[in-house]
Amino acid sequence: CVVREQEMLEVDLLADWRTLGHWSPRDGSEGGSTGFMFGIAANLGRPVIVLERDGDVVLDPCYVYGARDAQGALHVTPARGTKPATVQFVKQMAYKDVLAALEARPRVYSVVEYDRNASHHSPFVYSPETESDAPAGAAAPAPADAPAPAAEEPPIPIPGAFIATPAVASRKAPTGTVRFVLIMPWHEAFHRGAKLSVHVPTMGSSVTVSLPAQLASGNVEVVLTLPNSVGSDPLPVGPLSIVASAKAMVAAKQPAAPKAPSPPKAPVAAAPKPPATPKPPAAPKAASRVKPAKTRAAKSPALPPPAEPPPPSRYGRKRTVKAIFGDGGEQDGPAKSFRSAPIAPKPFVALEDEMAIPAYCVPGARIMAVGWHGGSHKLFHAIVRGVRPRFPRLVVEFTADEHGAIHAVALPTPHVAHVHAGMVQEA
Repeated sequence: CVVREQEMLEVDLLADWRTLGHWSPRDGSEGGSTGFMFGIAANLGRPVIVLERDGDVVLDPCYVYGARDAQGALHVTPARGTKPATVQFVKQMAYKDVLAALEARPRVYSVVEYDRNASHHSPFVYSPETESDAPAGAAAPAPADAPAPAAEEPPIPIPGAFIATPAVASRKAPTGTVRFVLIMPWHEAFHRGAKLSVHVPTMGSSVTVSLPAQLASGNVEVVLTLPNSVGSDPLPVGPLSIVASAKAMVAAKQPAAPKAPSPPKAPVAAAPKPPATPKPPAAPKAASRVKPAKTRAAKSPALPPPAEPPPPSRYGRKRTVKAIFGDGGEQDGPAKSFRSAPIAPKPFVALEDEMAIPAYCVPGARIMAVGWHGGSHKLFHAIVRGVRPRFPRLVVEFTADEHGAIHAVALPTPHVAHVHAGMVQEA
């Protein structure tokens, strides 16, 4: 009813939905509770955060129904093509972001816990007892020995215009999301553990990602996970900024107050002891024959038995060395001059070609790539299908040979291959 009232539609048709249990899924259909939870959030005028519990674990991410921006307006998906702008019923929110939002503004949200095992919702009750005693705007007094609060670092802007390109689909990506690769030049503010805030104009909001642990002095690459509503075409992003740092800020502690010296204790007079009664002298003992003590030669400590040698393998079996032709002198006879030369090893890929991506190799670009055909490497016309994080990084599809022939006999097999930067050139 709340949704239809906001859209200025007739609400009498939904009178049956006020009946308890009428909105439950029917005929195996799912998703009926999404609109119900959004109606509650819209009617209350505040977002509803749902924490899903599975046993003793709270699932991450959480769900926010009826999310609102800083001005209090509902989040709206921007119009794309013929699709109009729509109100988002539910959004995902990381668990750590939920804790940060509740700590900053606890009165803005309603929090509900959903137990999957019991299929039951339980609300959280916020008690502002600690805020009622203090005046408005007053901060709680800090103890004398509390460390000084660490200064919050301001965001560091990253200059430049950037374009995120679609990445190769991954099975580990959440459902309903698409992955983009963002390549940036090195900046002095980059360091291990820093958080990068990327504004996506298509979404109208920003996403936060962590910089990789291994940073080089060249280009830095991060992967953005965005909702599939942004599409699969390259999209401009920006501005970019470093919003958090992993450097520990140690706050100086206040020195402890010196303890006051304790007053000296008064001496206690000891009671006088009575004089000791003298003992009578003991009678002398008769002299006895003293036997000399027997001496024995010290024995040397017994040596431990030698340890058994470890077995040659974990199962106690003897390892057999692989026999290679020539180890027994088979090639040392008179005909050794006719022996074939060893096969030369394949050359290593240059370091600059191993992980680099040329500027013209964007998804959808037409290039020339090296492929295997007829027992040798040849140049072929190809289309870049994507960029993946591991070597070789470029995913290409061969379309024609160097002379333009497109039949299957003239193309490599398979038609889709992974190549590196040293195997491509501009068409």
